[in-house]
Amino acid sequence: RVRQGGRGGGGGPRTSTFTPSQSARRPRVTARRIRPLSGPETRRSASADRPTGVAIAPNGDIFVTDGHLPNAHNNGRVLKFSKDGKFIKTWGKKGSAPGELEGPHALAMDSRGRLYVGDRTNNRVQVFDQDGNYIEEWKQYGAPSGMYIDAKDNIYVADSQNSRVVGVF
Repeated sequence: RVRQGGRGGGGGPRTSTFTPSQSARRPRVTARRIRPLSGPETRRSASADRPTGVAIAPNGDIFVTDGHLPNAHNNGRVLKFSKDGKFIKTWGKKGSAPGELEGPHALAMDSRGRLYVGDRTNNRVQVFDQDGNYIEEWKQYGAPSGMYIDAKDNIYVADSQNSRVVGVF
């Protein structure tokens, strides 16, 4: 089913709602452990507590959302590592203001290198550049828990609170 909609309440782009097929196949995923080897911050700053999402930049940099609730360090942030696993930086803190994160739960990157963070507890998707600079937010979601961006930069957001997948075109 597809339902066309207008702009969401948060000023985001036009959306469509989809009910995915039950026969959708799960892709195979190969993972490797990210071990921060060096960096200007302490090992605790470079270690994820309860990671929830991963995105890889075209240059190989690795981004990880950290802060599934509850977590031991009261985190709500994004960690950035080089392609060989060296810690580069972290940004975000627990909160609800623009650029702050409360339960970041999904992460995706578009073709321009912008990072989309599903801020599940704050019911929004926030957009950042790869240095952690806040760009904008979309508030038309109940609880964005998963995201995918296709080759045409169409964004699909799994909204677990409303049991739907929303396509942003």
